[in-house]
Amino acid sequence: MPALRYLAGEIFEDAPMLSIATQSPLRKQPGRADYQRGKLITEDGENTVTTTGNQSSGVLSSLAQANCYLVLEQERGAVNAGEKVNVVLFDEFLQ
Repeated sequence: MPALRYLAGEIFEDAPMLSIATQSPLRKQPGRADYQRGKLITEDGENTVTTTGNQSSGVLSSLAQANCYLVLEQERGAVNAGEKVNVVLFDEFLQ
């Protein structure tokens, strides 16, 4: 799909990065950036995100449930519920 959109003349812009509070704690060791699959939830006009569970590459159900990536910076360690994380939403063609 991205190749067809490029050939059709679409100009790509970087996806906006949002800062949203997480509902669930996230495991991470400092030292490298981490992109975890997540789910954006909107309730009563408030956005929160949660992890989709096991982040192993072979867990396809986690990918099927996701609608965004949680971007955890290199120097960041574990994240507690309620802390804000950077979120990049999937393209509408991937949902």
